[in-house]
Amino acid sequence: MRGWRPDSSPGTRIHIASNGEPAGVYPIGDGSLACRARPSHPLRDTFSVSMDFDAAERGAPPANDPRDVAFLLTELRAHHPWLRALSRSFV
Repeated sequence: MRGWRPDSSPGTRIHIASNGEPAGVYPIGDGSLACRARPSHPLRDTFSVSMDFDAAERGAPPANDPRDVAFLLTELRAHHPWLRALSRSFV
């Protein structure tokens, strides 16, 4: 997962879950952020991802924006577990 928080956003932690099960907790601050979550079980079908923050003040968007947004999500990616093995076999 990659995202962005405005400058001077308070430091916090992001909790990522997959299908309701914890997949990682990561410290984040302002600016660009990247987290590599590890689901507890292999994902075989459709799955859900949730992200929660510890900060009382979310930090994004600016004060004149009424949305309850903690950060701007720029990328969410899932890799097939065989990707690394397959890429080596074609080199």
